[in-house]
Amino acid sequence: VPQPGASGMVPGMTARHAVSRGEWVLQIARCYSVPPESILAANSLADPDYILPGWILTVPNIGSLGGRIVGPPCVVSYNVAAGDTWESLAQRYGTTPAILRRANPGALSIGRAIWVPRIP
Repeated sequence: VPQPGASGMVPGMTARHAVSRGEWVLQIARCYSVPPESILAANSLADPDYILPGWILTVPNIGSLGGRIVGPPCVVSYNVAAGDTWESLAQRYGTTPAILRRANPGALSIGRAIWVPRIP
């Protein structure tokens, strides 16, 4: 019998996720350990780069990739510090520089608030 994680979500269940500011489909999928394609298909999303805060997304078969189910919020705000680079931040938050740049257009500058994946 699957055991609920710290989030109280049981692997295999379908979750309803309220999109928060700064979230993107790939990170939501990672948050629930599901393939991003399953979220796109379950919600008939034509453009994975276009979701808006407040939308309620269906996330089927959570935990199907065998990873940790983190649950919301899937991203948090981070204030850029001296010495931060896209590469160092990507390594710290388990993502890629390209994904961070896409989620946070513009240059890194000390004190700027950017969106990063939430690490449980």
